[in-house]
Amino acid sequence: PDLKKRMAASPVSGRRQSLEGILCMSLAGIALWIFVIVIAIVFLERFYTSGNFAYYLLNSVFMLFVAIALAYLMGTIAPNRDALTGIANIISLGMCFLGGAFVPLEFMGNDVKAVSQFLPVYWYEKANDILADFGHLTASAKGQFLQAIMIQLVFAAAFVCLVLVVEKYKRVDS
Repeated sequence: PDLKKRMAASPVSGRRQSLEGILCMSLAGIALWIFVIVIAIVFLERFYTSGNFAYYLLNSVFMLFVAIALAYLMGTIAPNRDALTGIANIISLGMCFLGGAFVPLEFMGNDVKAVSQFLPVYWYEKANDILADFGHLTASAKGQFLQAIMIQLVFAAAFVCLVLVVEKYKRVDS
């Protein structure tokens, strides 16, 4: 509570503090992403020799930004560390299951797929499926891929906006 009061009394606006927090998480996330990509390049030759290597990287970095924004949102909403663990487990595992990370999308029913389209993991998996189906993307496949990427970007932006709204609400409420 004392830290929150000191932060509220600082000359830096709450909005800027939130955006700087997201930026800090993004820098740490990018460093970890680079580490993971380097390990994949070292151990998986077929990963970097794929004709769609750059597209795989693009898809993964957009999902990284979705994950960072969602993680920051969960941290903003959670009242304590234990609650954060529960929230993170439910949301991440639920999205991965419904989005096709655990069970391939073709094995899911139409109703589940309809709900899944409202989750960013679905669009990440959809983009990966497009890349797996094509050695080199056709114009039509590239359009579908870019659509999936842009939808992920919209999710990331929406989560950032929600963070700003929740943080503003918390400042006004306290």
